Amino acid sequence: MNDEVQDEGLPQETVTTCDAIAPESLHRDERGVVSVFFVFGLLALVLLIGVLFDTAKQTTRKVEMQGAADASAVTGGAYVARGMNLIVFNNCGMADILAVQVTIHAYLMAINYSNVIIKAICAGLKSNPYTAVFGQIWQTSWEIYYEFAHPIADEVDDFLSGSSGVGWETQRVIDGINQVLKPAIGPLAALHAVEFATDNGADRQFLLPQESDLVPTIPSLPIDRGPQQRIADRAEDCPAQFLSDILRATMIGATLSAPIMLVNYELMLEWNWSSLQSDDGSATGSGPDRDEMIEMGLNQALQDVHNNPQKAVEYLDQDLIFGGSRTTAYMNAHTDLRDQYGSPDDTFNRDGFAAYLLGNQDAAEQYVRETRADEIRATVESGFPGGVGGSGTGAGSGSDWEPLSWPDDPPKPMVLDVDSDEDNVDADHEKVAKYLRYLSVTWAEMRPSPIGPDRLRNRAPYGWMTYGQSHVYNPTKWDMFSQDWRVKLVPAAILDEKFDELRIASGVVFGQNMMAASDPGGDWTYVNNH
Repeated sequence: MNDEVQDEGLPQETVTTCDAIAPESLHRDERGVVSVFFVFGLLALVLLIGVLFDTAKQTTRKVEMQGAADASAVTGGAYVARGMNLIVFNNCGMADILAVQVTIHAYLMAINYSNVIIKAICAGLKSNPYTAVFGQIWQTSWEIYYEFAHPIADEVDDFLSGSSGVGWETQRVIDGINQVLKPAIGPLAALHAVEFATDNGADRQFLLPQESDLVPTIPSLPIDRGPQQRIADRAEDCPAQFLSDILRATMIGATLSAPIMLVNYELMLEWNWSSLQSDDGSATGSGPDRDEMIEMGLNQALQDVHNNPQKAVEYLDQDLIFGGSRTTAYMNAHTDLRDQYGSPDDTFNRDGFAAYLLGNQDAAEQYVRETRADEIRATVESGFPGGVGGSGTGAGSGSDWEPLSWPDDPPKPMVLDVDSDEDNVDADHEKVAKYLRYLSVTWAEMRPSPIGPDRLRNRAPYGWMTYGQSHVYNPTKWDMFSQDWRVKLVPAAILDEKFDELRIASGVVFGQNMMAASDPGGDWTYVNNH
């Protein structure tokens, strides 16, 4: 009965098909095939992604490390370039101060020099009744200018160039700053190079100068204190032009005296520069002594007599009006003329002697010079600072008449000189350049790959090592008075040079066995990630 119930409750075909499955049906069943290929493909894809990710990471790391090397090289060079420009600024500052000192000192000397000459001219003019009024007007106008300009120039000159003048003291301070900067800039450049390398991802860094007077990994500047004349050379090449123009304008304000003042000012400038540029601090050309100054005043005052002998006859008649004592003394000194024309204290042929003066320009000038010399000399002496009081040498005993000279322990500029020898201040360009070429070498530890085994890394032996080279240069002029020092990246060559020096010194063939290279010098390309 149970069998009958089961047969009646189940479909007929179900009962007949659940007995067995034919084997050939498995070949036609494709369910689950994709899963097998997906598993194997997924493994390959993961492996590929790991390789790509690791390669990209290592490539990025290489670029990062090269950036660190270049950044540190440029930073070290830039710090040196800034230091060189700062020293140049200080050098030029000393030269500018000296230019102001010379300008003011020359102006003061020109005022005093002109005072002598102009008073001599005015004395000659006043001795002639026809020009006496003009001479008095000129002298009065000049005295007004002199009384105004001289005290100011004298005070400023003493303030700048006196025994404890601010000009000299300021230059000494700047010179001291330069001496501090010279040894400090190299180590500071090396420290900044390390800072920039680590900020850009490097673990280790050192800056290698091509040449250095310090330890091999610290730059040293190829400069030293040079002769003080270098400051004077710079100051003369670029003087205080604006100040000179102002002073020349004040000279023109004197109107009648302007030509004399301007000529004297230029002469005094040249005299002061020659003094500062000489080895012993004295003027290369001696200045006029007091007698020469008086002679120049006489020449200026009596130039019109040489051009017009009639002036001598006028002086003769003026003297005769007052007794002829000057003409008598002249005739007594020239016995040949006395025998020919007599003398005012005896029988005197006035017309004959006047004709003689008119016919001989040199004789006319000589007569006026000797008869009027005492008068003009007294006037010149009264205008000379401190009086005359003897012939003297140089420009006189007064400080106003001495050219500007270097003080004891004078300030000195920094100049390019790797030999530290004051007699060799024009250093060889190539020798100096070696001190301004820097190789930055950076190193970083290799980090394991986050995907895939370590063997999949693009591994460089001993970690990442990169290097970059920079040069400090001056496109304007290689000296310490041109503030244009710069830095640039260049193809690295110092590593080759240092490697060869080390190989030759040690006698060891580096890298040949390691890399199985045929180069007899060794193969070290494993560090060349540049």
